Amino acid sequence: MVSQQHPQTSVERLLAQLDKAMTHYQLTNSFSCGGSLEVRLGTHYSDFTITKKPVMCFRPIVFWCKGSVSKHTTIDCSWTTSRNWENSLDELVQDCSPATFGCDGENIFDEKIRKAGVLDAASFSTNFNPYDFGIVDAVAQELLPGLARAGKQPAVERWGVVAELYKLNVYSAPSGMFKPHVDTPRGRTHFGSLVVALPTDFQGGQLRVAYKGKERAYLDDGSFCRSDINWVAFYSDCEHEVLPVTAGHRITLTYQLYVSECIGGLVQPQLQMPDSKFYPMYRCIKDMLASPTFMKNGGILGFHCVYQYPEKFEGTYFYERYPRTLKGIDAVIFAIFRALELTVHIKPYEAGSIIGGKIADARVRLESLFTEEATCGRLVANEFERFDCGHYVGDEIFEHVKWFNEKPALHPAGEGCLDVAKPTRWIGNETEVDWDYLFRALLVVVPASSDRTLKT
Repeated sequence: MVSQQHPQTSVERLLAQLDKAMTHYQLTNSFSCGGSLEVRLGTHYSDFTITKKPVMCFRPIVFWCKGSVSKHTTIDCSWTTSRNWENSLDELVQDCSPATFGCDGENIFDEKIRKAGVLDAASFSTNFNPYDFGIVDAVAQELLPGLARAGKQPAVERWGVVAELYKLNVYSAPSGMFKPHVDTPRGRTHFGSLVVALPTDFQGGQLRVAYKGKERAYLDDGSFCRSDINWVAFYSDCEHEVLPVTAGHRITLTYQLYVSECIGGLVQPQLQMPDSKFYPMYRCIKDMLASPTFMKNGGILGFHCVYQYPEKFEGTYFYERYPRTLKGIDAVIFAIFRALELTVHIKPYEAGSIIGGKIADARVRLESLFTEEATCGRLVANEFERFDCGHYVGDEIFEHVKWFNEKPALHPAGEGCLDVAKPTRWIGNETEVDWDYLFRALLVVVPASSDRTLKT
């Protein structure tokens, strides 16, 4: 961000160090994760001890109905003996309905975009539960770092992840697939999706997950055992696709992932926020705030979030839950400023919105953080007090923001982002008229340099 055409000042070095630390984190942080469970006959919950590795899972069974007829089948491609006491895998495939997808507010059936079968959660059940094997805990640790509340309220650690069973999807040879799409937004606390691939014998059908030029492939032919249960979790606004299945049936359970208040949370003791000093950016931000020339008279420091989030504008009820759904570097930046005991507001905005006035080029924008202009970004005493109280504030706060980074780049359709926040026109199983993906901004209330007392 900072020009290298002349010797750097101490101010420029601080900005360059923070920019470098943020860039490094974005290149290395997780937007998806995955794992596997060995399937073994006779496994019991009492077998799960620290001396047994890896954790094993019993054979998954799927129960469903066709009309008034109840059916079930055990899914285990390593079990090749005849089982006339239960239904076949082919029957399960045949009883699925053709899968649709959402596009421009409508549910569309088009096998050139998505060719699959589906059972809704109300139409089937299974003995497999992702909570039983630590999958949900692993997703929470990898994709949702623990954070404080918005504003300046003390942190109370009473939040967890809920995995809601959503669909059973079947992609079958010779051409079952789903072209690049993002998952349907389901609510303000909805942050991701969990896909569990049951142990069937198939070829192809890799799951490709992409985010800002980075791509990861799961269920790849050479990287996993088809007789295991394999799982993948990712942020719902990440573009992903199912590549064509060339042989067999690829059967998955899909779960919607939400942030939720944990049972018993009201009686849990107050806990400390995870130590943000472990983040490389912590020292850069603290040094920047310690500089007497940085935002000398105080003001609002703005960071455009990197990820997109489900949103609809309906008041302030969910304000304190916003931090719990922050992803990746968005969560880290929020955690660092809260660890330094500064007030942080989280404000959603639409992709086409012009907020905070015209944004200058990177050098001018960053240098303005160390200069004081007559009007831009200045707060009178009563405005600062209102913004710093930690309660919900309206869009008028945008008028006072000095931005550290640029708004997320908007790409044309077919290149990962449209001219609206949603990355693609196609969304998962069906459309959602109440929710859409929007951008968010982190707005830090920075006191005047003479009033700053930074936590050591």
